[in-house]
Amino acid sequence: MRKRLSVLVLCDLSVSPQQYDFNYLIQQDPDWKTEKDIIRVLKKLGHNIKILVLYNNLEKLIQEIKEFKPDVVFNLTESFRNERALSSQLLGVLDLLSVPYTGATPQTLMLCNNKGMTKKMLLHHHIKTPQFKISYIKKPLRSLKSFPYPAIVKPLRAEGSEGISQSSFVRSEKECLERIQFLHTHLKMHALIEEYIDGREFYISVMGQPYYEVFSIREMTFRNIPPGDPKIATYHAKFSKEYRDKWGIRSEKARGLPESIQEEIKKIGKKVCEALQIDSYVRQDMRMTESHEIYVLEVNPNPDIAQWEDFAWSADNEGIKYPELIDRIISQGLLRTFPGKI
Repeated sequence: MRKRLSVLVLCDLSVSPQQYDFNYLIQQDPDWKTEKDIIRVLKKLGHNIKILVLYNNLEKLIQEIKEFKPDVVFNLTESFRNERALSSQLLGVLDLLSVPYTGATPQTLMLCNNKGMTKKMLLHHHIKTPQFKISYIKKPLRSLKSFPYPAIVKPLRAEGSEGISQSSFVRSEKECLERIQFLHTHLKMHALIEEYIDGREFYISVMGQPYYEVFSIREMTFRNIPPGDPKIATYHAKFSKEYRDKWGIRSEKARGLPESIQEEIKKIGKKVCEALQIDSYVRQDMRMTESHEIYVLEVNPNPDIAQWEDFAWSADNEGIKYPELIDRIISQGLLRTFPGKI
């Protein structure tokens, strides 16, 4: 049994706080289900916890660390001042203060937040990923005639399928350039143009430190999508129950996969973590073609670890119950910062 720890649960707000009842947010707001699950389990494990919700006050974090003296920070932040790119800088502060924290390092977050850079690293390590191009707001692409269509046009730096809709699927250069312009003009985002890989879509959950462990493979299925139509994980596909019900979109345990293919997928999952030097928990999105070619689409450090989301489900399918999973995540943070002290 682990000793009782002082755990600072670090969360963030997406808008500047006015008058927030944080207890209400965590207990009642469905968008805070992850925070609610984590806090419940930490209490069940017997830890002394304190919740800190940040928007733009760095002094508040430093002061809380001085006063509370946490053994570990359970990091659930995704942004700072509503800027996702700053979430990695926030962890840099914890590194400078020598405070252990759960999840990805600043280096991992910065690398994986840039999908183009991630893909370049994967290709360097001979890991298959779809062909791609990048269009920057200040230097937009003017021609994509030689690109293999169909393609997907999505934000270069975004998470949770933000900026991805059915319009992201393009069949020609004209449609592609129009979608790029939409991202640049309306969403103020750089664009990643990615070759569309038709096939089964898998979610691979991996825990690192001290060794890589790949959990049960999950699959996003598209039961009601007409033949020939694109099967893509749009924003609505992930966050709208009505949309998922209409099109028969489900995330479930992958079925009918031969053992050899499962082993190949898990091997690739470990290789991805090695290539990107990931030492925390991560979810990877992959596609497998009819000829069993496996492509890595995205790498997502610090994925959603709510009890009824994919990562926790994958662990549960391996016999790792939710409290044990959370305990392992804490162990990762402590082991990385203080090797040999657990």
